[in-house]
Amino acid sequence: MKEYKVVTSQDTVFWGGALNPDDFAAHLNDAAREGWELVTTTTVDSQGFMGERHQLFFVFARETAAAG
Repeated sequence: MKEYKVVTSQDTVFWGGALNPDDFAAHLNDAAREGWELVTTTTVDSQGFMGERHQLFFVFARETAAAG
């Protein structure tokens, strides 16, 4: 069985609304040490109060112990 988590561009790995590659690499390595693997990325575009908004989504997965 797998469990999933989503990290978005609203999370703290993004400074000032921009992706910092070094900080994001550190986040990926921390997640990998916890057993998480990046499985996909996507963008979501929506209309916000100040105009069009683009948000990044990073989907991670890891194996969990099967429920008995």
